[in-house]
Amino acid sequence: MWQILRRNPRALYGSLGLHLIVGVLLFVSARFMPPTLDVGYKPRVVQASVVADRVLDAMVAEIQATSTEQLVTPEAPVAEEASARADEEQAQQDAAKQAELDAQRQTQEAAQREEQRQAELAARRQTEQEAARQAAADAQRAVEAKRQAEAAQRAEQHQAELAAQRQAEAQRAAEAKRQAEAAQREEQHQAELAAQHQAEQEAARQAAADAQRAAEVKRQAEAAQREEQHQAELAAQRQTEQEAARQAAADAQRAAEAKRQATEAARQRRIAAEAERMAEAEAKQLAADVARQNATQAEQGRQQATESQRAREEDLLSALDSEQLAHETDRYAPAIQDRVSQFWIRPPASARGLMAIVSLRLIPGGEVVPNSVRVIQSSGHAAFDQSAIAAVYQASPLPVPSGSAFEPFREFDLKFNPDKL
Repeated sequence: MWQILRRNPRALYGSLGLHLIVGVLLFVSARFMPPTLDVGYKPRVVQASVVADRVLDAMVAEIQATSTEQLVTPEAPVAEEASARADEEQAQQDAAKQAELDAQRQTQEAAQREEQRQAELAARRQTEQEAARQAAADAQRAVEAKRQAEAAQRAEQHQAELAAQRQAEAQRAAEAKRQAEAAQREEQHQAELAAQHQAEQEAARQAAADAQRAAEVKRQAEAAQREEQHQAELAAQRQTEQEAARQAAADAQRAAEAKRQATEAARQRRIAAEAERMAEAEAKQLAADVARQNATQAEQGRQQATESQRAREEDLLSALDSEQLAHETDRYAPAIQDRVSQFWIRPPASARGLMAIVSLRLIPGGEVVPNSVRVIQSSGHAAFDQSAIAAVYQASPLPVPSGSAFEPFREFDLKFNPDKL
């Protein structure tokens, strides 16, 4: 090998130059940066022959064999020069073949790189298409989500409108209920005022009747006094009637006892008749005494008769006042019970027919004194007793008379039996 190089050094230099050129071409054709893909780029098809490594090795071996044969053949200097030229040409041919092989290899590599680039471009296009499909799907999902959100918002707004409508209806119903309760309270207040006015009218009529009865009693007392004076003048003539007068007095007492047990109207009539009979009996007694005494004693007797008549009048007026108070009590007690029953609420599971007696204190005008109501006779049902106390407080003020007729109601006992009203 060294002999061949000593004899034909240009072949060595040509071979080294050819390898250097191929190396430079390989270095220049190498891509150090990733290729930039153009979307509108269309690949150009290049025809190339793929040469296997075995073929290349066979061609190189053939070139080397040819060069060895030329070097071994002894020739003359002319032949050596021709051989040198032939070697040079052969070297050039070999270099051309090697360049062609290198070009083929480069073309093959370029085709592989182009195929790889096309595959990468197809993969990128597929990725872009998949991304586009994904973006379209995302956009569709976003549109659907927006539509659902708008539908949910519309449903929520509709629910809010329905809630506002229900709230407005509830407010209107509450306002109507409040107005109905106010109208009911006003109607109840008017009914109470009417009842109070009627009670006042009844009291006025009763007072007029009582005044009329008092005037009648006074007239009868004056008549009795005049009769007593007349009887005193005739006392001498009626001395024999003393025993009869005492008997009449006893009868009058028995009649008075019987009259107290009669009705109110009969009692009023009996009181007036009893007063007249008592006046007659006392006049007869006084006449008998005057007959036994002198004229001075008769005068004193007349004065005593006058005083006794005045005392009897006062007693009669006191009895009338007491009867009037009793009448006022009997008249206002049912009104008070009815008023309390209007505010009474029956407790659950309470039997009918229960009755309780409560004690209470009032002030003029009918206001119940706080903490004054207490049960003095229980119904046996604690809830019923407490409901009666609560009804008394809620019914305040109670209907009561005014003036002296109020005194019996300042502190009194109320029999509460709502089932019998």
